[in-house]
Amino acid sequence: MTGPVVTLAHLPYDSDSVNLAVELLPGHKRGLHLSNPVMTASGTFANGVEYAKMFDSARLGAIVSKAITLKPRRGNVQPRIVETAGGMLNSIGLHNIGLDAILNDVAPVWASWRVPVIANIAGESIGDYAELARRLDGVAGVSGIEMNISCPNVTDIVSMAAAVADAGADAVTLINTFPAMRIDVGSRRPALGWGSGGLSGPALKPIALRMVYQVARVREIPIIGCGGILSGEDAVEFVMAGASAVQVGTATFLNPSAPLEVIDGIEDFLRRERIEDIGEIVGAALPADQERAKTEAEESATQGLRTRS
Repeated sequence: MTGPVVTLAHLPYDSDSVNLAVELLPGHKRGLHLSNPVMTASGTFANGVEYAKMFDSARLGAIVSKAITLKPRRGNVQPRIVETAGGMLNSIGLHNIGLDAILNDVAPVWASWRVPVIANIAGESIGDYAELARRLDGVAGVSGIEMNISCPNVTDIVSMAAAVADAGADAVTLINTFPAMRIDVGSRRPALGWGSGGLSGPALKPIALRMVYQVARVREIPIIGCGGILSGEDAVEFVMAGASAVQVGTATFLNPSAPLEVIDGIEDFLRRERIEDIGEIVGAALPADQERAKTEAEESATQGLRTRS
């Protein structure tokens, strides 16, 4: 004797309800809500003021400022940027207007925007960082602080991420540029005025993606993925590797609207895959998530067989 046949119905997919919103700092008392996971990368979007004249920057998840130092800096000698296969090299030298000008002239503009602005800070000592953070904390228009502490001598990204997390960081941005150089064969000299610089762009993406994946496997800290993101699918890869948000940088040199196109690309992917919330795919490629998905699928299949027996 068989039991009744039970039909397992799924709610219809609502193509208009795709949710890109991200709570970047769920463990922080104030949090940091982003309308979508796409941010600009420090040093590639100036302080956002210029780009705000070109398109609706309020569509961005967040804007990250140029590196801010206590005093203005003139930066390195020219040339500072040179193209290379799969990306570009830069040696800007933290050229910026300094903290006072940011507080007096730029932060008031940020305060009038709807998009959160993250102030990136750089110093030459612990005291510099402490002073920068103290003076920026609570300033209208500043929604968070990103510390520029990357170092070319880092060999274990997991240990470094663990160290900053244990020191109190609410999130980590992975990764910055990699040391590299190019030779001008005509002059027989380095192409950059400083000699060497940092490699960014598509060539960096597989390296950055692996590092995000490595950290996400072992640390429960929000990750912002950065490195070679040109499209929505690039961004989705980082999200599936464990990033809660991403930063678009070098792509804006080629196409200033690149961050907006990445947002559209993510949304297109979610609609195509019938996914209603970006949070559903955060860390989807991690081993634990793969195993959990497999278990859930097996349980669902087993339940389906039971209801038909």
